[in-house]
Amino acid sequence: MTEDEVPKALQDPEIRKALVDYYKWVVSVGIFVFTVSVSFVGLYGADLRHRWLFRSGWTLLGLCILFNLLLIKRFVTLPIVLATPGVDRGFLHQLWLATLGHMKVYGSLQNAFLILGVLGVALGFVLNWVPR
Repeated sequence: MTEDEVPKALQDPEIRKALVDYYKWVVSVGIFVFTVSVSFVGLYGADLRHRWLFRSGWTLLGLCILFNLLLIKRFVTLPIVLATPGVDRGFLHQLWLATLGHMKVYGSLQNAFLILGVLGVALGFVLNWVPR
């Protein structure tokens, strides 16, 4: 992808700011669920069944946070990359522009990992409250 192929919506600072705010909200929810569930398991860990649900939920929430870092990094560095003159662009600039199309995939995976992670942790809570 070249500078001319970058969508105009991504070049608009207001749209980028709104997307960054959305992705910060998503990762805040993921971190909150992760923290609360780790605290719960820390308090009642000896008596819990279905620990694999918590572990899988935590893994998915961790992947959600990882993809969030990739997305936010791209939104923040986009103006810097586009402001660099073409002759001064190195390998990393070209790689960054070439992989710009992956942002939609990163966003979709982040949202899916958040939903599945929260469901895994919630199911772990529910199944541990059901009598044996």
